[in-house]
Amino acid sequence: MAIPVTLNVGTNFDRRLVDGLARLNEKYAGGPRRVTETFGSLSGVNPIGTARPDFRLTGGTLDDLRVYVTDSRAAGIELNYTLNTSVVDPRMLKAHEGEITDFLGALQDVGVRRVIVAHPLVAQVVAALSTLPIELSTILQIRHPRQLDELVTRIGPKRIDKLCLDVFANRNARLLSDLGRAGRRLGIALEALTNEFCVYECPDRNACYDIHALNLSKDETRLFGHYPMGHCIRARITQPIEWLHARFILPQWMGIYADQFGVRSFKVSGRTHPTSYILRVTESYLSGTYTGNLLQLWADVENIGRLEDEYHVPRVCLDTGALDERFLRAYLDAPGMTVEQEQAHVERWYALAHGPTSLDERSGEP
Repeated sequence: MAIPVTLNVGTNFDRRLVDGLARLNEKYAGGPRRVTETFGSLSGVNPIGTARPDFRLTGGTLDDLRVYVTDSRAAGIELNYTLNTSVVDPRMLKAHEGEITDFLGALQDVGVRRVIVAHPLVAQVVAALSTLPIELSTILQIRHPRQLDELVTRIGPKRIDKLCLDVFANRNARLLSDLGRAGRRLGIALEALTNEFCVYECPDRNACYDIHALNLSKDETRLFGHYPMGHCIRARITQPIEWLHARFILPQWMGIYADQFGVRSFKVSGRTHPTSYILRVTESYLSGTYTGNLLQLWADVENIGRLEDEYHVPRVCLDTGALDERFLRAYLDAPGMTVEQEQAHVERWYALAHGPTSLDERSGEP
């Protein structure tokens, strides 16, 4: 029997998204997977900060948030509010302590389930000024149980109730096992990010989150050749094998993580994208299987900011139907793969999965 798992889906705060997720839950009601949570934040309701610039977020007021939470809860779906900035100024936090206290109280009043934080000081402030449960973000990059123990010691028992794993840990069996044991000991559930395609061990990863947290304008993100995202965009276009190095989790692999490591919650990214895109990707994970183009489990970098009907067909086709369980098992069942071994492994599977080029590429269009 399949182990029940839940999905935590990125939200753009569109009322149609709530309706769509409710319909998908009804459609797959007989299966072991269900959307129980969404995550996100409104650009106008966040004095602490988040990991996306305002121009990529939905605007709104506290009243808008209240309506969204009420509608979501009526559909059986809770909201996790993202306070996941990776850059904080202690002076700002102290100077605005009263405002932040009121803000956290308002989140509690409207019925937010928990807040997601990516900085230890933000976790400390939330714990001191509210009773909201805390989820540690993937951005915090927890890579050892000692980090969990230390944060629980600082913040207090039972305040942290969920950890979204560092996406780069998704194929590290030893770390997954160690964190699973620590989570059970501390009462912290594990969540895995499924469809994030950051270039594996990108040297700009921390800088990328920090720059997003600075809330640059759209024009400012173009500085220095669109640093840092320009680098990963070029890498994936010129070296499409990077898509397979990324630590994604296919829908058909969720059961492996649930059975082997006790991961029962899976985060589906996409909160800055159109409703139709979010629903399409979410349905792939609710159905428990996906055999299409790997690039369409994520808003391909060329499509960021586009509406769904404006999307380019991805330049590359990587057939997930060719990526059977053996691709993943090579990491999880034989930990300690060298860099050279992994490169050879990925190259073999890339040759199997790399399908015909897209119409855009054949026509010579950008």
